[in-house]
Amino acid sequence: MLYYRTIIRLKAIQVAYRLFYAIRATMRKLRPKVYRIPPTSNVAHLQLPYQLPSVAAAWQPASGTFTLLQLSQSFVPGQVNWSFMGHGKLWQYNLCYFEYLLQPNLNKADGIALMHEFVARAPIRSGAYEPYPVSLRLLFWIRFLTKHQYFDDSVLNASIATHVAVLKDNIEYHILGNHLLENGFALLVAGSYLQQPTTLSLAERILTRQLQVQVLADGGHFELSPMYQQILLYRALDAIQLIKNHETVALSGGFLAILTGHAAAMLGWLHQMAVGNHEVPHFNDSAPGIAPSTAALTAYAALLGIPPQLLPLGPSGYWAAQASGYSIVCDVGRLGPAYLPAHAHADMLSVVMYVANEPLLVNTGTSTYQPGARRVLERSTAAHNTVAVAGQEQSELWGVFRAARQARIHLIEKSGDSVAAELTNFNGRYTHRRTVLTSTQRAEIEDIVVSKDDLDAFAYFHFHPQCKVGLLQGNSLDVRGVRFTFSGAQVWVEPYLYADRYNQLVPASRVVVRFKTHLKTDVLLC
Repeated sequence: MLYYRTIIRLKAIQVAYRLFYAIRATMRKLRPKVYRIPPTSNVAHLQLPYQLPSVAAAWQPASGTFTLLQLSQSFVPGQVNWSFMGHGKLWQYNLCYFEYLLQPNLNKADGIALMHEFVARAPIRSGAYEPYPVSLRLLFWIRFLTKHQYFDDSVLNASIATHVAVLKDNIEYHILGNHLLENGFALLVAGSYLQQPTTLSLAERILTRQLQVQVLADGGHFELSPMYQQILLYRALDAIQLIKNHETVALSGGFLAILTGHAAAMLGWLHQMAVGNHEVPHFNDSAPGIAPSTAALTAYAALLGIPPQLLPLGPSGYWAAQASGYSIVCDVGRLGPAYLPAHAHADMLSVVMYVANEPLLVNTGTSTYQPGARRVLERSTAAHNTVAVAGQEQSELWGVFRAARQARIHLIEKSGDSVAAELTNFNGRYTHRRTVLTSTQRAEIEDIVVSKDDLDAFAYFHFHPQCKVGLLQGNSLDVRGVRFTFSGAQVWVEPYLYADRYNQLVPASRVVVRFKTHLKTDVLLC
């Protein structure tokens, strides 16, 4: 039944391509696919002078050490295991992305040698050639070659052509979402490099359609992860730079305007969601150190003549307010696309708060995509600044990226200084209504819970690791000059582990408030 309740939410195209790729893979075991690539001798000498350095990956050629997602692994130079799974699937993916080619001061000869090693040693029928790492590798390889204006390597150019053939044969229609956009951006860059009009036409069709579907009317990406929003905006800005620098690229006349419009809206969404010094809150799968910062993206967009377009928040399901001395963001929207919950958390009605540009209330964050208890915890209701009812979850999240039955939420009212919304959990066992009111130096959070099983409710307030949570005085406590007062409830402080980055957990404190039906939380800046 869990599988059934998950599958019925998929789009027909996802189901069809999953079946098609599975059947084809079985047939290809009997008769493997051979990619016949014609000689590639005439590549475009692309100019992409503005490049953001790698933020998530590092490689030390002398020692053969790769540091990815805060985990390091050394290989004998010249003998990298491109299928290494000792640190999990996501680490292996990052190894094959080659983003570390963009680290500052990397020697050109070392980078070229490593690319040749990959061509010689990575089997084409391995995880290294799955469509997502192929997409990112194309982007980073071509960026590295353009940085060094190195275009006459027949081995690498033939490999890039093979990459494109593999990607076109395995477009991720079975996944959709950010994966399909990455496929499209990779085909755009690689098609420009190889001067392949058919590849460029496919890229334009994918990107035009998917940007229309995936970028919501307020500029938010529909998977509702600020981290992935930053990554995809980075891809769009790269594409805009490419097209502006090479007007002969075989694209339709209006495509640049489409890209520019979506990029401006996406940047505007990040600006409105920004808390503190241009940081974005950790809703859904988000972690620092993966995507370029909003400040870096703003500078990149400015060089391309793209100002942020500030559209009213709403379709993405977030509400944000800037008050005297603090900023606050609340999730009052749905889980995300029902057919694509891969990066969704049970964080409905969760709030994050920054005071004097410093983090105060934070969600637990994301440290891993590995299956296990930690992944389950980080996606759970209790890992966020919302209310959990004992024995019940908001939504039926399972596995690493799955969701079956999902909570329903509706917005009751919204203004510049207040918001109210109510959710019903996935099996209808409880409802939770939250109202947030903001004013000068003060915020009020009111929670009302109705449970069919008369179970206790628990409100969670996760504080940033840098916050020292003061001793309780009755039902009040002080944190960083902010007084929290909880009316009519049992309150205690307990430790938790904050996901500071992928594979990096930091001790911190959270407040747990136990109540039955009604809780009022007063937040006063002293």
